[in-house]
Amino acid sequence: NDRDRQRPASNYLTLEILNQAADANYDIAHGTTMTGPHIRSLINALKDKGYEIDLMLCSAEDDMRADAQQYRANVQGYYQSTPEDVRSKGIAFPQKMADYFELADNLSLFWRDGVTENGIKAATYENGQKTILDQDAYDSFVNKYEADRHALATGQHGDIVKLPAFEDVEKLYTARFSSKATPNGPAYGQKRQP
Repeated sequence: NDRDRQRPASNYLTLEILNQAADANYDIAHGTTMTGPHIRSLINALKDKGYEIDLMLCSAEDDMRADAQQYRANVQGYYQSTPEDVRSKGIAFPQKMADYFELADNLSLFWRDGVTENGIKAATYENGQKTILDQDAYDSFVNKYEADRHALATGQHGDIVKLPAFEDVEKLYTARFSSKATPNGPAYGQKRQP
């Protein structure tokens, strides 16, 4: 299977380029699902190098995500992921939400209603403040997280996993913007110097 050879090679090349860019202090824009087990350490390593972390988080209903995978594979001819990838990343995404909010300097939330529709920018989090840009999209994002949280807490995806309510996840972000210094360096909200 070509995919079994291509995916590890693609991951290796991506990490090599990312490491070289970080070592040279280049600006980096990296597109990924950010659902792997290494995300926390990756973000911390980049922050330790002085990077500001801006995350763009996009969510959608599970059936739309499955339709998007089929659309990419069958219409666009872009063989990015399998149905199992879509399922497993959909389960991992809410489990990483607290990490995203705890570690990112800035966040943007997006909601996507359809395969061929653009994501709707729902909210931003900058300098410790939340700004809701589209209430319906924001509510959809939060409701999807809460539905996933419930499914995980009741073992619908295997092991029982307890996650914080979304309002508590948001507090992980806003609570960092105090005048106190943190173990990772300057007070959150202050630019790091490389």
